Formats: sequence, structure tokens, C-alpha cells
Amino acid sequence: MTKIWLNHWFSTAYHIIRLIKEGEKDFFIIGSNERSDAVYKEMCDEFCTEPVLPPDEYAAFCLDFCTEHGIDVFLPRRGMQGIAKHIDEFTAAGVKVMADPYDKLKMLNSKTEAYAFFKENGIASVPDHFLVNNVDEFKNAYLELSEKYEMVCFKKVSDEGGMSFRMIDNSYKGSRALFCPSRTRITYADAVAALSERATIPALIVMPYLSGREVSVDALATPSGNILLPRVKTPTRTELISFDPYILSVCE
Repeated sequence: MTKIWLNHWFSTAYHIIRLIKEGEKDFFIIGSNERSDAVYKEMCDEFCTEPVLPPDEYAAFCLDFCTEHGIDVFLPRRGMQGIAKHIDEFTAAGVKVMADPYDKLKMLNSKTEAYAFFKENGIASVPDHFLVNNVDEFKNAYLELSEKYEMVCFKKVSDEGGMSFRMIDNSYKGSRALFCPSRTRITYADAVAALSERATIPALIVMPYLSGREVSVDALATPSGNILLPRVKTPTRTELISFDPYILSVCE
């Protein structure tokens, strides 16, 4: 029996585990999360509550966990970059880790590094953008971009799920801000005031807001070719699958 471990995943792990079990019957699924009530818990054959640790300590915890539980295949979500840094140690322990090499993950997890890679290799088009590390740089980036574009936005250079994404909307105040459900809009003045509260700020990328459709592509490289699933996001919880030749060519 092959043991698979999914560590601290999003709730979508529920469906991943279900599909694995529907396809094969000789898999034993172990799930873990810092929360004992994670939604995918009921789909696992075994479930563990895991600690929250710094990256290197967490990678060591994962290696020990794999050894103690006899894990054959590890599907990391939390701490993937740190785990990939030690992937040789997992391989030596007989664990297959479903993750890209560390250097590739490091590049893709930084929006500015990824943009630089795209530019150097002629992959798609890269919008104007600024990397800022302090409030003055933020102000300069906004002023330069706002002269050319109708709407400016920013987020952390390293972000997941758009948690830090904000649009600078100077009309977002008064009753409009009070009753509008959006949490992604902020005025320039409020953004500067918030960023000025601390001596240091996280690295941010400031860029024009791109108003077109948002597409996320799930990609898996296999010996027989790439599996690509372009998902067009909608304002609701539903998503549309769009096998657009241009999107597929960029991913290839």
C-alpha cells in the first residue's frame, strides 16, 4: 500500500483525496493541518494536527513525519519552497516529493523575479511594475503609474491567493466605502498612512490594474506531456474552463 501525505492544504484537498480514492484503492491517505477541524479530515485514512514552525524547522519536521509514518509520496502545500530546498534529503529517505526544484519555486514565488524571467525569455507580455521596499518608493511608483494608467494596484511580492491585493481607488470613501462589500479597495492617502505606521514594510509590487479576465492555469508535467487546465475566474464561486490556444501556448 502506498502512503500519501497532504500537509496543511486548502479545503480543495477534500476533492483531491476523493479523486485519488476513486481512481485507486491501494492508497492510504494521511492529512494534516494546524486546525483539527480541517474540512478534508473526514476524507483521510489518518489525520494529524501539525505545528506552525519557521521554514527550515518545518522542513525538518516534515522529513521526520515522513520517516515516522512511512510516507511514500508527499504532496506539500504549506512550506513547499523550504521543503524543496531539502528535497535530496527526502529522496534519500525514499520519499517522492511532488514539488518543483527549489530555484524554480523561489523564482515563481516572487512576482518580480518571475516577471524578470518572463522578460528575459520572451514569455507573454510583462506590465509596467515597480518593486518597492519603503513608503517613499511606494509614493514614487504610484505617482509615475497614475500618470499613465487609470487604476493602480499593489500586493506583496510573495503572496498566495491574492490575500494582500489592493486597488488604489480614491473614490472609495464616505458612504461608498461604508456600504461597499469590497475589501480590495483603498484610497492612496489611506494606503500611505497605513504603510507609514511601521518603520519597515514588506516588499510590494506596484503596477497598473489589469481589468481583463483573470486566468489561472493548473499545470502538471508528465512523461507523456503537460496537463494544462486554464480556469477563468468569475465574480461568483464558479469558474469557467477555457482551452484558449494562446494561453496554452504561453504555458507550454
